[in-house]
Amino acid sequence: MSRKFPLKSSIFAIAMLPVAAHAEQPAPQESGETPDAAPSDPRTASEPGEIVVTARRRSERLQDVPITIAALPAETLAKQNITDTRDLQINVPSLTVGRSAKGGNGNYIALRGIGGNETLFGQDQTVGLYLNEVPLARQDGSNIGFYDIASVQILYGPQGTLFGRNTVAGAVTYTTERPSDSFEGYLKVEAGSYDHRRLTGAINIPVGETLALRVAGQLRRRDGFITELNSGRSLGSQHSEAVRGTLRWAPSDTVTNDLIVEYSRADQRDLGGLVYGAKAISAVPCTTGRQAACFYGPGAPSGAADPRYANWPTVAAALALNLSDGPVVALPTVPKSRDRALMITNITDWNLSDTVTLRNIAAYRNIKAYSQLTGAGLADPVSRLLARLEQKQYTEELQVQAKLFDRQVELTAGGFYFKETGTESSSSDSFVSALSLPIATSYGEIDNSSRSLYAQATYRPDWLPQASLTSGFRRTWDRRALTISSGTRTTTAFVDGSYDLGDQLNCSLLDANNVALPLSACSLTNSAKYAKSTYLVTLDYKLARDILVYGTISRGYRSGGFNVRELFLPSSFRPETVNNKEVGFKSRVSLGGVGVQLNANYWEMDYKDTQTVVIFSFGSPPRTGTRITNAASENLRGWEASLTLEPWRGASIGGFVGHVSGEFLQFDPGNGAPVQASRDAGAPAYSWGLNASQTIDLGSIGGELTVSGNYYYRDGATTTTITPARKGPSYDQANFRIEWARVADSNFDLAIFGRDILDSRGYIPNTSTNPFTGGLGVDFRPPAIYGAELTYNF
Repeated sequence: MSRKFPLKSSIFAIAMLPVAAHAEQPAPQESGETPDAAPSDPRTASEPGEIVVTARRRSERLQDVPITIAALPAETLAKQNITDTRDLQINVPSLTVGRSAKGGNGNYIALRGIGGNETLFGQDQTVGLYLNEVPLARQDGSNIGFYDIASVQILYGPQGTLFGRNTVAGAVTYTTERPSDSFEGYLKVEAGSYDHRRLTGAINIPVGETLALRVAGQLRRRDGFITELNSGRSLGSQHSEAVRGTLRWAPSDTVTNDLIVEYSRADQRDLGGLVYGAKAISAVPCTTGRQAACFYGPGAPSGAADPRYANWPTVAAALALNLSDGPVVALPTVPKSRDRALMITNITDWNLSDTVTLRNIAAYRNIKAYSQLTGAGLADPVSRLLARLEQKQYTEELQVQAKLFDRQVELTAGGFYFKETGTESSSSDSFVSALSLPIATSYGEIDNSSRSLYAQATYRPDWLPQASLTSGFRRTWDRRALTISSGTRTTTAFVDGSYDLGDQLNCSLLDANNVALPLSACSLTNSAKYAKSTYLVTLDYKLARDILVYGTISRGYRSGGFNVRELFLPSSFRPETVNNKEVGFKSRVSLGGVGVQLNANYWEMDYKDTQTVVIFSFGSPPRTGTRITNAASENLRGWEASLTLEPWRGASIGGFVGHVSGEFLQFDPGNGAPVQASRDAGAPAYSWGLNASQTIDLGSIGGELTVSGNYYYRDGATTTTITPARKGPSYDQANFRIEWARVADSNFDLAIFGRDILDSRGYIPNTSTNPFTGGLGVDFRPPAIYGAELTYNF
């Protein structure tokens, strides 16, 4: 099937090409090894312009690591206007980041076509999210923003050995800046269109010879861009604050301890999403009580819905048309979301000798999230959701790193413990005012834990120093327990924003005979244990100092779980596994004085026991619902490539492209539904980007001037395998930035910028897919933002 790129994309790409982590500085290097520093400190480079990564839990040159990595240091984050997790996707291939169905402060992340189906406690993620080497089990509150970040790294493919479970597609790691022994800091003020305001700052204070303190924070505001007609308020706003304190204690040359305390909060008004491409389901009659089968939304196929509900497609069509004048919706309640997150991390490094380091990472995280959302953007909403979540997690990791046998072997080994408790409750309805149905409520309480032991070693023989063999193994033991309650209550309780399961009219949970349980005993509990092994074997060879070829096989594992919305004893689904094969090369050379960096790979993944959302029927008269089952096995394949050129002093031109394809080898939802012929959930077939930047020394004027721009495009895709799912629209984005660093040799930096300057009216996917209409959940695309930024460095 042929793919067409938009004409405007091609024209813009000629001049504005994304600097990705695939886009490192390609100047030739002389040094070979990264110096012995903190075991996982990505900020320490062997030479100026060199990028050091920690993909193997120790510091190494990016071009020496036989893994596909996109590494974005602080300079690139600033140059490419990356201000939150969602901005990452426009700078790297094969990555999709969207808004969670529960609001704007959580994320849906898919990598190489693998993403999660649910945002509930019952199912874990497929792309691990790590902050200072600590896994964030729940992504609620993870999109509050970047500030004082030293490095972001995207690791492609299963990372089950060193990072553990729930990284079947890969991992995204964030490393924050650490205290130094100098008094320094900065204050950055940013303002732009839609009353965009962002205040970011950090101060580093040495306290004696052994202590140093770094405090950083960010305040972010932006008005909404969607008009809600009934209240007159704007939706799609940004309103968040965050602060982080890091205390470094170095009592000796061999011991360093970093204590990191971070608190963040966000209060925003988010539209719950639109239903894109909904269409009738032939198996469900378009009659009263089944209006979901009649609904058409923006992007739907041609045809008329049942005339008795003609106002729905009419309103949907009007909603699409108003994009030309700016999004307008009419909702019965004003949607909102609220997140609070506290995280405490302690990292201790103890160099027992020049070849052995003991490392301990302990952390605690507490998140509270609340959302009240209305979906579809229609006067008669398709769906409404009121949800609360509270989660506490504790992690402990003890790790040893050693260089053995005359430094021919580098070993990383350790043990990991994870504990998670929490509650999640929700109320939801569909087509409420049309049917006058009561609100469905659910409540879940979890108690999860995980333990694992792992070891990974790299052997580089003295007799063949160009080659190395890496092998690793991890064994994980998981325990999950879930207690659920489910019922119905009045619509009034939902509309007025109150939330109390005591309002329930009845219990929706059923016993083994499909009889509803009494309200006095409306709860069911189930538990399960899982154990899985993951591994990695990699062989790499250096054809020259900066030309590396490699091949790897690896296995990833996502834990099993429970169906939180189940009406029976919570059914479980098994773990899923991914077996990955990958070959690639990394090169960094100089051709006629032009620095050239070219990296490329090809990969295949066999996906077993895929955790898939399916529709099922139960009871008499028949009722329908959704649940996660191990319904499929799949084969995915693809490739990524990146190129960076430095044609002359201060200039950089780069680009990347990624391709994903695949199909179900088996699809058995167990509900009598037809087997699907295609597989593209979370997998745009192509994603690509370009960038260009030029830095000029201003000489006697003082300072440097840098002009940079980037462009990104990806094909449309759906986020679900539910029948009959439809693809969402394609997406492209362009940005620019012009910065004058050290203005007139002062301590000030001045910049102007534009984000999403194409200002294309349209939609972007999220995860709020309606399983019964087959419509894809989408959001209105944010408008272009232009602004200026002033930074004072001291």
